[in-house]
Amino acid sequence: MGIIIITFETKSGIALLTQEQRKWRELERQLRLIRPSRKPPRPKNKFKALCYDLTIDKRGKFAKFMTGVIIVNVILMMTEYREEPLALRTVRCKIYDNFRYFFSFLNFFLR
Repeated sequence: MGIIIITFETKSGIALLTQEQRKWRELERQLRLIRPSRKPPRPKNKFKALCYDLTIDKRGKFAKFMTGVIIVNVILMMTEYREEPLALRTVRCKIYDNFRYFFSFLNFFLR
């Protein structure tokens, strides 16, 4: 196996490069593989177009709203503690259910 690799390096010219030149060549190869992502076309269906408009802007109102919802969810999870009152646990479970329904709704309709 080593003979095949040495033969390949000799024929491709890699064997004559320094370590930094090899790193540079590898970086150039990786940069050629990277392409900017294309934006999908806007759907013709009105509901799908509304969902598209909401989600396509990465710094829009919807993205900020979702960030806030996730932060509130994480803070709520951080407030759990052992031997908490039953009433507090019940309220927290209902809030968790609402988060679950909300995220399921978004996952179903916005995908």
